[in-house]
Amino acid sequence: MPTALAVLDTAIERFPKVPELRWDRAALRARAGQLADAAADLKGPVARGTLDPAALGRDPDLAALAADPRFAGLVQLPELRVAATAPPDGLVGDRWELELELAGPPGALVVAAAGPVPPAQLLSVVEDVLEEGALDTRRRLQWRARLTGPATGRVGPWTVRSGALEATAKALPLEVTALGAADPGGVGSGWPAELPVPSALRQGAELPVVATRGASLFLAAPAHHRLTLPPACVGIERRHPGRRDWHGALCPVGGGGAWSIADGDRTVQQGTL
Repeated sequence: MPTALAVLDTAIERFPKVPELRWDRAALRARAGQLADAAADLKGPVARGTLDPAALGRDPDLAALAADPRFAGLVQLPELRVAATAPPDGLVGDRWELELELAGPPGALVVAAAGPVPPAQLLSVVEDVLEEGALDTRRRLQWRARLTGPATGRVGPWTVRSGALEATAKALPLEVTALGAADPGGVGSGWPAELPVPSALRQGAELPVVATRGASLFLAAPAHHRLTLPPACVGIERRHPGRRDWHGALCPVGGGGAWSIADGDRTVQQGTL
C-alpha cells in the first residue's frame, strides 16, 4: 500500500501546478524533519503568489520551517500587533479615552492592565472592525471614561491576548489635575483591571443577548433595536466601517433599575437589575 508521501509524489507529477499538493507534501516532509525538502516544495508557489506565507504559518506542521533562519519569510507565524494612545493630561471631570489599534488573527481578545489604571469611571466601549480577513483582522478599541481623581505618573501597560498570542501595549503618561471642588459627576463603573471587549462579551451568541458576565448583566441587540437602560450601565457598541453592527451594555447586577430591549413598539425582552 503506498504511503501518503508516495501518493503525493504521484499527484504532483500529474498536477505540478496545484500548489495545495505541494503544501501537503511540505507538511509531511516537515513533520519527518526533512526541512530542506519541505522548503523546496513551498519556494516556487510562495514566489509566484499562489501560496501565502501567512496562511502557511497557521499550519502547525510547518512551524519548524518558520523557526529555521534558513527559510526566513517562507512561512510567517501569526503575530499580534498593538499600539496604544490616550490624552496625557486632563482635569477631574473631563472625558478621557484609551484607544488600542490591533492587528492579528480574528478571534476573541482579552485586554488586561499590567500596571496602574486611571482614576476614572468607565462609560462606554466601542470596537471598530477596520479590515477583516480570514487570516488577519485590524480592529480599533476605544474605552471612554470620566476622570474621577487627581493622578501623576503613568497608566498601563496593557496586555492583549488572542488565543495563544500575546502582545503588550505600552504604558502611557497621565496627569490629572483637580481644580477647587471639581466634581466628576455622572455615572458608570470604575476602570476595570480587565477591560470589556464587545466581541468577546458576545461570544458569538445570536442577538439579542441577555447573559451574566462576572458581576454584570450583558445586553446586546441588533443595531435597529432600542435599549432602555439604568444610568449605571456601560454602553457597548461594535461597528464595521461606516455602520453600527450591534449595540448593548454592561449593567451591574443588583444595581437597581429597569432595562428593556425593544424592536419598534414591541418589547423583545425586559427586566430589572
